Amino acid sequence: MFSADDVTLSPGVTYTVLDSPLVKEFEAASLNNSGTVHLQPHDLVMPGSFLRYQKLYSEFKVEDDDVWISSFPKCGRNTQFFRVETG
Repeated sequence: MFSADDVTLSPGVTYTVLDSPLVKEFEAASLNNSGTVHLQPHDLVMPGSFLRYQKLYSEFKVEDDDVWISSFPKCGRNTQFFRVETG
């Protein structure tokens, strides 16, 4: 689990640790051993380990020429990207 002393959040962002039986069951079945938190004002539910990076992600500067590639978690290699890369 994380400690609130370990994190610096963006101004106005708060969190609540979720500890319902359903959340505990989910955590036990997953690799999440850092607890689960609910962030406001964004209404996000994230692993507790996310708190260490929240400010960094929030303040990340996106440039006009940035390229984003995303896929579903654990879906394997992105073959479309592989094809673009190799020609």
